[in-house]
Amino acid sequence: MTGFGPSPDQLELIGTIEQACTRAGLPGALTRDDALGTVTAAIDRLANQVGIVGLAVPESCGGAGGSFVDLYLTAVTLGRFAAPTWPVDQALAAWALATVSVATEPARELVRNLIAGQTRVAVAPVPDTAIQPTRTGRVSGELPAVALAAGTDALLVAGPHLLAWVDLADAGVRTQSLGRLDLVRDHGAISLQDCAVRILAQGPGVGALIRAAALTLTTADAIGGSRSCLDQVLAYVSERQQFGRPIAAFQAVQHQIADLVVQARPVRAIALGAAYRVDQAGVELGTEAHNAFRLAAMARNQAVEAFVAVTRRAVELHGAYGFTWDCPVNLFLRRALVDRVLGGTPTELRRELAGDDPLAAARGADWPYPFAIGL
Repeated sequence: MTGFGPSPDQLELIGTIEQACTRAGLPGALTRDDALGTVTAAIDRLANQVGIVGLAVPESCGGAGGSFVDLYLTAVTLGRFAAPTWPVDQALAAWALATVSVATEPARELVRNLIAGQTRVAVAPVPDTAIQPTRTGRVSGELPAVALAAGTDALLVAGPHLLAWVDLADAGVRTQSLGRLDLVRDHGAISLQDCAVRILAQGPGVGALIRAAALTLTTADAIGGSRSCLDQVLAYVSERQQFGRPIAAFQAVQHQIADLVVQARPVRAIALGAAYRVDQAGVELGTEAHNAFRLAAMARNQAVEAFVAVTRRAVELHGAYGFTWDCPVNLFLRRALVDRVLGGTPTELRRELAGDDPLAAARGADWPYPFAIGL
């Protein structure tokens, strides 16, 4: 980022993603039953063209050498089109491995495999109480909501102070699909019972940093989706006629749209600040990682709650059309409900943050965050 907006390279990245999603007919194409395969293939081509999986990975590890903020902007843009999220999920895994455990050759090999598309993993950032080590050096725990891409063969668990690899083929792993509420993203509950584990990184702040990154990318998806819904609502109410004039001319409709804007827009600055803090914390773990987590959790809670509110009201403002499968707005409502549970519900995160100073993430920070309006 430069000044108060994206850099030229970031604008080019955003434009490339927008063009690919537009060519794929997103988001409207997803209202057709036979379009999912075509859309998935288009996003696969985009991921390869842009190198999304390796976008935030250092060049020394085979990546593009970009920043986490670049990945955040990618997630926002894909979210605007309700596009499949697997490239961002894999990019998060590659970034996590390259950031906290790249000093080991096994981790470098995993990063290279992820970038090459030879393996797919599900990232499971969990709170302190979700995963417990057993006396035999294995792990057990319950993961209530994890995004699962097609072909996922391993689980990257970011625990309280560690990053661990769990093979989904392990006899102790039980996966229960929670259905495909989001048409382009499956998610499920995973139970680990005395599973073998490979520890890839340990130390204060390791788990907090990965959780901060995952929450920030969920926030990005919610921000992109909220923006798209607002754009669709404004276009619809400006076109829909009632009593001889657009319904946008009615004060009651204007008030509702103003409420949605007030809910959705303020979180953009907080989320961008969280993305910058994750970048900074990647260099210095410990306290910085925990501060990044606090800021990311607060941004994510506000973003997903605004996303759910915006999509529900958008369905209503579209009238009877909004409740049909032909209306793209319902795609975003389904996506919002999934975003709300990934990484923990807002209530669970608030309980976790309840013992912390809510301003600790901001106090003492330099706040060099460009508040990029419109992202």
